[in-house]
Amino acid sequence: MTTKTYLPVRLFMDKFLWAVRIVHQGDHYGRNLCLVHGRTEPMVEFYDTRYLFSDLGQFVSRYNLSTLLDNHPFGHGLCLDGGVPDWTLTDACFGKVQGWLKNLDLMPEKELDHV
Repeated sequence: MTTKTYLPVRLFMDKFLWAVRIVHQGDHYGRNLCLVHGRTEPMVEFYDTRYLFSDLGQFVSRYNLSTLLDNHPFGHGLCLDGGVPDWTLTDACFGKVQGWLKNLDLMPEKELDHV
């Protein structure tokens, strides 16, 4: 069995610097880290580093990994919050985020249906 170690946070430059955090099963998340992620599929969080509400910045949004990799076209921008125009990742920046996430190979293996 191979154990993989992942850097849970990476910074991406767009109009400003974004902190992107991976939340694995068993990791704490949410306000004051009061919740524990109980599912196998990782979540991905986005923080605006201009506002230091936490160590990573101001929390903006959180998605299941499959939403970003399977359900969103590769390299298209992503609106993280429709009420704040700055909180939209450009096509180029989000393409880099998707590339990083794909390279980490974090998606849990799906069980095969037996016929």
